Amino acid sequence: MNIHMHQMFTCAAISTKLNLNLFRYCEDVYNRSDKNKHNKSNINGWQSYDIKNDISKDLINSINTLSQTYKSTIYLNRNLKISNMWINRNSPNSYNKEHIHPGCVFSGVYYVKVPENSGKIKFITPAEHMIYDWPDKYFDKHNEFNSDIWWLPVDENILYIFPSWMKHEVTMNKSNDTRVSISFNMVVDD
Repeated sequence: MNIHMHQMFTCAAISTKLNLNLFRYCEDVYNRSDKNKHNKSNINGWQSYDIKNDISKDLINSINTLSQTYKSTIYLNRNLKISNMWINRNSPNSYNKEHIHPGCVFSGVYYVKVPENSGKIKFITPAEHMIYDWPDKYFDKHNEFNSDIWWLPVDENILYIFPSWMKHEVTMNKSNDTRVSISFNMVVDD
């Protein structure tokens, strides 16, 4: 018997490790802001307004390079540009609720400061009925074929890019320090 396993509807994120030392920049933006919250998904934390015209060109170049690799891997035939970027400050007991980034192609995050126990990035399957039809108790082990959630490691200087339609959240910061990241969206550049 000749057996084949066919992967279908596969989704992926891409990552790289950078060393850009952007903590001081993020703190300066926070300290000179009016502290009014511009939060879209951040609960009990703080998000800045758009910083894409003020951020390090090294980060912009790294995002563009990584997105080119991702584009090639999925055969995307459109040019992309960064549409907006913002800083997330998640103090103790804050988190980013489940959300997507509508109207975009890719979204991503660069982790600037990640204290131990300050939260993890969690992706939720787009097959929402899966959690009802395939409960955890049915499986001895989880993998990319049977998981309804997927965790990616969160560490300082990691840059992730993922499909904007992929539901995701960042769990509660249970440390005594602030987690700092920079998020962004990419759109088609016509």
